[in-house]
Amino acid sequence: MTRPLSPHLRIFRFPPTAVLSILHRVTGVLLTLGLPVWVFWLMQVADGPSAYEPIYAFLQSSAGISSLYLWLFALFMHLCHGLRHLFWDSGRGMLRDSLHRYAMLEFSAAVILTGGCYGLHLKQTELQGLPAADWRGEPAKRWAPSAYGCDNAAETPAPDFGAPVIRCSALVDFINSKPGLDI
Repeated sequence: MTRPLSPHLRIFRFPPTAVLSILHRVTGVLLTLGLPVWVFWLMQVADGPSAYEPIYAFLQSSAGISSLYLWLFALFMHLCHGLRHLFWDSGRGMLRDSLHRYAMLEFSAAVILTGGCYGLHLKQTELQGLPAADWRGEPAKRWAPSAYGCDNAAETPAPDFGAPVIRCSALVDFINSKPGLDI
């Protein structure tokens, strides 16, 4: 006689708190893997436009944008789960019904925060006068000087990116007057 395995994999279902616990660990790994990438990105920005060009091209691609928002979701998910643990440490929210409710609230908050950042990104793109295709990698103007109060703007080609860049000539003159700085 064969005895059934209990709980069988096709029958057993993880509760939301277990799923979020596993997701918390996964997001911790994503954050750990993403941190050196983020530091490398900052180092490339500090090295100048020629070093930043390949990173910029990747970040403008759909894979780059997806990577950024996946990492951002991991950050918000990890943050919300940590806040829920702080709430639990106070001794509240430990009943079964409230466990499920707070688990759904935690996941929803992470999705809403990530979506809010995406919405801000689209709004910033719109304020700069960039069509939506630009953040997918098509060349366009980098920033609008009128949004920054520059009245004496001149459009000049960008040597490293190939797209036209609108620059505020007063700012360019100020930076070029400082030794060691160049834009």
